[in-house]
Amino acid sequence: MDLYAPPGAYVSSMARPASQIRDSLQNSVRAANPNTDLAKGPVFDILVAPVAPELAETEQVVEDLRTLTSLQFAQVATTDEANAIGTAFGISELEGASASTRETFWTSTRPTDDITIERGTVVGTNDASLVFVVTERVTMLASNASAYLNANRRRYEITARVQAVASGTNYNLPAFRINRLITPIDGIDGVENREEATGGSEQQSISEYLSRIQLKFLGLNGETGGALTSQVFEQDPANIKNVVLVYPKDRKIFRRDIGRPAVDCYIVGGAFDSVTEQYVAVGGEQSVTLLQGPVADVSSVLVDGAPASGFSLLNDSDPNRSGSARAQDVVLLTTPLVAGQVVLTTYTTHKTIRDVQDMFDSSEHSFGTDLLARLPIDVPVTVQLDCTVLPSFDVSRVSDQVNTVVAEYCEPEFITTSLTPETLVNRITSNVSGVASVTVNRFTSTNGGALPVETITFQKNELPKLDQATLVIQARQ
Repeated sequence: MDLYAPPGAYVSSMARPASQIRDSLQNSVRAANPNTDLAKGPVFDILVAPVAPELAETEQVVEDLRTLTSLQFAQVATTDEANAIGTAFGISELEGASASTRETFWTSTRPTDDITIERGTVVGTNDASLVFVVTERVTMLASNASAYLNANRRRYEITARVQAVASGTNYNLPAFRINRLITPIDGIDGVENREEATGGSEQQSISEYLSRIQLKFLGLNGETGGALTSQVFEQDPANIKNVVLVYPKDRKIFRRDIGRPAVDCYIVGGAFDSVTEQYVAVGGEQSVTLLQGPVADVSSVLVDGAPASGFSLLNDSDPNRSGSARAQDVVLLTTPLVAGQVVLTTYTTHKTIRDVQDMFDSSEHSFGTDLLARLPIDVPVTVQLDCTVLPSFDVSRVSDQVNTVVAEYCEPEFITTSLTPETLVNRITSNVSGVASVTVNRFTSTNGGALPVETITFQKNELPKLDQATLVIQARQ
């Protein structure tokens, strides 16, 4: 029998059981000497009986070796063998990851003393079944309380990054689910997460690990083909949802003006990191460039230790670098800086984009091609609808549930080609109890949809984003 099979070839089972080998030995001896007693006696005792099981075990070892050298290795590989094969292909087994988000701590009264949110402060869901801890120390300064005022909500607020205490996808929570302060803090009235918690994943099973090894062996992955996308997925396989490659030949959507071979690699999903940077003012400037883009949000800006009177994030819009590690995102200040002032900016950067770009930049096999890791282009979606609620149901509760369904549909985790108002209505009526009817008044792209209610289509490097500024959900009985 052949010990090795070509890569990708199906390997049928060749190992024989001991009974079949015994029959084969008896037939061979009988053919040589028909008068030999093969049921008992020395030939049976010395040749047939002991040799058959030994040969069966040997054939099974050979069979396993055959399978291990084919794409069917997952059928026979032990945990140790899987780890050895994975190491040979540069793939490590995934540990589970913890979800994270930003948590808003608020008080309804103007603080008269500093309020510090310590690292390790515990928050969680309303029933405390899912718990998160604060991973950075932040302070609301009473001396500059007006800088923390959210005029729309009439609260004084400060945000801090929080991380789940355990790994798992059950910690990937929608906005406004982490709303309980478990560690009491003097002066804080409540907490809430205004962004969804993301990044939580389960520990990888041995079968999933072997599947990744097979895909790596083929140069493929679960979303698209090609060795490049496979390499990108392996940078953060627990969090990356989609990888889409755009080439200069894609003239309508390739965004860069570059005079050499290039590929834009759009990544959906990934992990984030909190960064604090120091900048010393020259004098007169009202902006500070953030060095570790792409930047998701800015949580605080301190000028000589005091909160800035006002600031906002301006993401780079240059099509040659926006949404990438090359982006020149800036924080805008309402008050000009004085020479020598020290600015400390704390912000959230997209770690996975930066890690993938580092891989691209250090690669010796790009053959002069400029590879750029980027975030998908957000396409804001306007949704305005009326819901009629059945008499026996709470209007406020139904409205919140409808809001959740709208957000989940209009902000998918994966690249999608279209969103339709009909599908949204179906999801609401199927998933929210108490909804008698739904009327869609607006469902269109905020960036100039053709009709008030229409099917919205997307390019392969675009991702829907619910426009909170235009969102209207009216629920009434």
